[in-house]
Amino acid sequence: MLSMSQEALTILARVELVAVWVAAVALPSGLIKSYQIRKKRIAIRAYSERVGKLLRARHGLQENYTPAQVKGMTKEWGYSTGYDHYALAMYCDYADFEDYYQGKGKRYNYQTMRREISRCLFHTDTNFSVADGIEAIAQASEKRLAIQRYIKHIGPELRKRYGVQKKYTPEQIKQTVSSSRYSSGYDYYAFALYCSHDDFVDYYKSVGESCDYDSMRSEISDSFGSFRNDTTFDACDVINLSDRIDSAHDAGESSSWWSSSFDSDSGSSSGGYDSYSGND
Repeated sequence: MLSMSQEALTILARVELVAVWVAAVALPSGLIKSYQIRKKRIAIRAYSERVGKLLRARHGLQENYTPAQVKGMTKEWGYSTGYDHYALAMYCDYADFEDYYQGKGKRYNYQTMRREISRCLFHTDTNFSVADGIEAIAQASEKRLAIQRYIKHIGPELRKRYGVQKKYTPEQIKQTVSSSRYSSGYDYYAFALYCSHDDFVDYYKSVGESCDYDSMRSEISDSFGSFRNDTTFDACDVINLSDRIDSAHDAGESSSWWSSSFDSDSGSSSGGYDSYSGND
């Protein structure tokens, strides 16, 4: 009886060791996967915002660009990464894309990558054209700048006027934004940052507009790295980020802190992701 009990304890100890090992392996694997997804998004946004501008400036606005044009531009300006096949999927047509990678003995799913690009840039599945992507650049940059200002300036002003709150009312946000110099055509993102879901929905219903609170907060979270893809942030979380920006400014590091927090601003060759010299 004693030997059976000892055997059972030994088995139990082994099971517990295996469980601990699995947990120890699973956590880093999850973190690595999350990190890789974020790096890919940074690369896709850099291809959209920077490489698109360079292609248009060098070769004019075209229906599609050649693989040589796209690869040449990413390498010349330091935007080449391990995800360059996404740049080619973004700007090349299907036939040129397939020919290019068949010649290199590689296979990528063009349509799957285009869907990934669409979800990253447009937050929906859409069969976008090269012109769509390039024309959306200016609007996307303007929107991100507006959100950046709402975080940097509007949050602290709300706290100054109304005290520390997890959520502010639409009227408080409206008054604060309208009296600032940061009001823009994207003010509904300020409401999405600092309002509760129900207050947001009720407010925009009352003014006869349809805005999707959840999708906007998801977009903010995707673009602002410090949120780590979490959409449950409240006004205090946002204002804490602004305080961190001010602290970095006092230390003379605000530009580097700010750029590393925004995915879209992290794609330069001087930061954000490592340069890649492989033959993609």
